[in-house]
Amino acid sequence: MDRVTGKNESEDLTLSARNAALNMIDHLVRTRGLTRQQAYMLSSTAVDLHINQLVDVPNFLVSAFLHLDVFQDGNRGEGGNEDKE
Repeated sequence: MDRVTGKNESEDLTLSARNAALNMIDHLVRTRGLTRQQAYMLSSTAVDLHINQLVDVPNFLVSAFLHLDVFQDGNRGEGGNEDKE
């Protein structure tokens, strides 16, 4: 589903990557108290997108990873040193 238009279309890799990035922005706003603009700027420089699955067309899987070392407070959360969304 395209999060921007709300249309349920067959996914492609670009749409999956965009959805992963938007989910990371939402996650940063929710868990770190950042504004959407701050989360977008942080994501554009520090988030890595990983392609996890391509073979199950049309269900592509893309994950967004952010190393928590970018935060000065050193709060690593419960699961280690990466936020995953």
